[in-house]
Amino acid sequence: MPPFAHLDPGPFSFVRGDDVGAVLLHGFTGTPTEVRGLGEHLASLGVTVTAPLLPGHGTHHQALEATSRADWLNAARSAIAEARGRVRRLVVVGQSMGALLALRVAAERDDIDALVTLAPALHVNRIAWLTRLPLPVRFIHKQEIKHPDLVDKAQVQQVWSNSHTPLRAVPEVLRLAKETRPLLSAVRAPLLVVQGKKDKTVRAVSAREVHDRCSSTTKELLWLEETGHIVAIDGEREHVWRRVADFAASSSAR
Repeated sequence: MPPFAHLDPGPFSFVRGDDVGAVLLHGFTGTPTEVRGLGEHLASLGVTVTAPLLPGHGTHHQALEATSRADWLNAARSAIAEARGRVRRLVVVGQSMGALLALRVAAERDDIDALVTLAPALHVNRIAWLTRLPLPVRFIHKQEIKHPDLVDKAQVQQVWSNSHTPLRAVPEVLRLAKETRPLLSAVRAPLLVVQGKKDKTVRAVSAREVHDRCSSTTKELLWLEETGHIVAIDGEREHVWRRVADFAASSSAR
């Protein structure tokens, strides 16, 4: 059951023409609610926005247990390819695991005009230990891992995520991160990396590694003093929205 019934965990889109488009990818156990505010801000500036719901997410945790990193990656590829065919300039934004997916696709394509990673989950603190729990444990309630990782606790009302983490899916996230690292040098799109200094989920070295190892000629690393893991909805969210929009506009204008 959804933690907050007033939220729609499904995909969303805003059509604003065929000039600039953005694909927003949410994180592991999350939903597009994580990037809804950012999407609305971009749409208000005339950007056509698509935020897909990754396979297994936005429903019962048993559905997530049945999916893999290949399912999530293929969904990201499809969403980006579809958006690329509808707009002249494309921005891809990923949150946490969604940032890994964005990086993977950006390493494969040379037609992404700007790439934004929000708390990229290259090195994680809070889920690796779950792989060591003994069978027959299949799910763990998120309250036991102190989710969500937010400084502005009131914003928990704006996040729909699975109430339980399926242990079978955890190694898929870790493998996705491991497989992404050697591909970073193939990323050449203009890059903005955003990381909260109070993130308890992802180690800060992740942001630095993404920034340093990507081959992008244009790249920026934005540190947020009062933000946890879910960057686009935490306390400095409006600053993040403006920086993402400004970066997307300047990069896609090149």
